[in-house]
Amino acid sequence: MPQSTANSSIKHVFVLMLENRSFDHMLGFLNADISQYSNSYKGFTYPAAMPAKEIMPYDPKHNFDHVMEQLCGRDAMMGYLGNGIYPPINNSGFVSDYARIIENNQGIGNVGEIMNCYNTTSQLPVMTSLANMFAVCNHWYSSLPGPTWPNRFFAHAASSAGLDRSPRLDELVKWNLIKGFSFPNGTIFQLLKDKHKSYRLYRGRKKPWIGSVPSVAALKDVHMKETRLYENFENDVMRDYKYEYTFIEPNYGDVVLGNYSGGQSQHPRDDVRGGEALIKSTYEAIRRSPLWEKSMLIITYDEHGGFYDHCHPPAAMAPGDNPGSKFNKFGFKFDRYGVRVPAIVVSAYTPNIIDTNVYDHSSILATLEALFNIPALTQRDAHANNVTHLASLGQPRNTPEKLPDPVAPLSLAAKAILEMNETVINEETESVNDGNLPGFLHVIMKADMEDRQSKSLIELTEIPDEFKQIKTKAQAREYIEGKLPGLMEENEIIDNV
Repeated sequence: MPQSTANSSIKHVFVLMLENRSFDHMLGFLNADISQYSNSYKGFTYPAAMPAKEIMPYDPKHNFDHVMEQLCGRDAMMGYLGNGIYPPINNSGFVSDYARIIENNQGIGNVGEIMNCYNTTSQLPVMTSLANMFAVCNHWYSSLPGPTWPNRFFAHAASSAGLDRSPRLDELVKWNLIKGFSFPNGTIFQLLKDKHKSYRLYRGRKKPWIGSVPSVAALKDVHMKETRLYENFENDVMRDYKYEYTFIEPNYGDVVLGNYSGGQSQHPRDDVRGGEALIKSTYEAIRRSPLWEKSMLIITYDEHGGFYDHCHPPAAMAPGDNPGSKFNKFGFKFDRYGVRVPAIVVSAYTPNIIDTNVYDHSSILATLEALFNIPALTQRDAHANNVTHLASLGQPRNTPEKLPDPVAPLSLAAKAILEMNETVINEETESVNDGNLPGFLHVIMKADMEDRQSKSLIELTEIPDEFKQIKTKAQAREYIEGKLPGLMEENEIIDNV
């Protein structure tokens, strides 16, 4: 663990967490040639290579069983289910797993494109600029080898309370999480309140409104109406901004259809350039604000999204807080990190370096704990490296207020070609139990219950029937369209100061 003396100038920590990209996929070729790494499939070798597509034709899978194949090979899951010990890792199954996704969609595609990496300089000018000015953490791992929801929970609680997969809607009903996910030792937000520190939460921009659903509001005692629309961010930081911690989520785009179109999250089925624009606007707002010389910005990704990375995730410290958790399906012990993800640390005191220390999302908590003298929540964040040492310069640097613009978006003609190859989804028959959709529906149901309780002063204790009856994506869309507009209003009374 690196020795870290917190820079006393840092009074505000901002975290922007995007979606579903591995380190090699985004930054692998920036300062290295990783073309010597490859996967083999059906007698062919597929090396890591440039360029990558801005929009993927199929959504690479990243649930627990898929990640095990990607990391350990095609038949690894069969042996694992017998003993619960994570198999040896060789990163050999990315292509075979992606090939099955193409086959299951009855599609035709290049199975090797899961190995492709961005030509960062020409395709991702915003990330390139930040990477060339500040600190790149090239051993920041997702917190477990699995999907979005439990990995994001680690960023808030250094634990997922035993959740090792994307929850199904029927599971959310069975668990009766009307008040949200709770954790044996609480969350960073509760810790901050206990220490009389304040936080602010931003959800993605208002349009498309169906994607402005903050996953952080799935937590107990975190409310959708205490989140701010991202449109307010620039003006907020220019004023008397008193929040020690700020967590920013992107707009996730069309979460029902599952292609996440129109969002900012950089989900593989959406255009990566939307996220580039969000990164740019976040940096520039902080850089131009009075907070710049008192702030640290951490940009990272919840998990790898199924994309190839050559590093083998090392052993991890288990949180130690979830024995016998009802949320655990695969018997995972949380003693192994997930696939490596991009991470860039930005501040006026950060040199341009490549930091090789091992981090995961609990390092966010460890950083806040070091800066603000608050205790750890679990064994994971208690043993995690923090990034306070990356604000090591004695004097603030002179860095640009403006970053390059993202690459121009796809033309209408190029989009039309992509859409020709898309699998047509019938929302009337497609199951709701797909990926993140049940989780987003749970956030909306929880927010609706909180809104109804605040108006009636009657505590509601059971999941409503209208939520239980959602079976298809069409019903999910109808539910969201009926509930979300009324929940989009911000309530300045709920403020964490």
